[in-house]
Amino acid sequence: MARAAAVCFDVGGTLLHMDPPPEVIFADLCRDLGVEIAPAAAARAYAHSETWFNAHRDLYTRAPEEFWRRGNRVLLERLGVRDELDARAAFITEEFSKRAGRWSVYPEVPEVLAALQARGLPLAVISNWDPGLSGLLERLGLRAAFRVVIGSADAGVSKPDPQIFGLATAALGVAPGQTVHVGDLYEYDILGARAAGLIPVLLERRAERASVFSATMGHPYDGLRITDLRGLIPLIEGNLEVVGAAS
Repeated sequence: MARAAAVCFDVGGTLLHMDPPPEVIFADLCRDLGVEIAPAAAARAYAHSETWFNAHRDLYTRAPEEFWRRGNRVLLERLGVRDELDARAAFITEEFSKRAGRWSVYPEVPEVLAALQARGLPLAVISNWDPGLSGLLERLGLRAAFRVVIGSADAGVSKPDPQIFGLATAALGVAPGQTVHVGDLYEYDILGARAAGLIPVLLERRAERASVFSATMGHPYDGLRITDLRGLIPLIEGNLEVVGAAS
């Protein structure tokens, strides 16, 4: 691996997590509709539906509400719901934002960002996000750590399109081949970063994410991967055998 000169991060599932998680909110809304869905089943449905979300990323950029209405219909179908799909998907879309919990920073994030900055590495964010991403990072005390923040709604392009990664490396002034990108979604983060010439690192915080990858791809992920952002430091320093954080 070329020596890293910069690091880019995804946001949701990488730097931040929602509390309660999206699958819990989704399951609660289904229960309001008279449909019993376990949060774990909803989480698996989200993971297995990544291909659909990826294929419709342009819709997300143009019309995020329509994107989520159609996406929630896909999730309901995957969960075995067959009746009143459009009405139920519309209800979930409308109510989800009202019940969405606050975004919280994963515990290890501040120390990892500080460690990377101490090594002189400029940092960036590349995320499929609604307008206001920079303000959210500011409120959570993270904005100052990043030289560049690129959200898809503001950029007009979304992951995994290589263009959004190119916007970040150009703004950083670093060659793609010397830039690491860390994210938790294979199709968005890994394939997108790889197509743009960056060095992708898959973050597998959840065990079901790894199992879903194996089930859909037919083999375990064999690229650079970590289970905690602290595992990124040894990778940056050249130990490519490390997976996850040191205890």
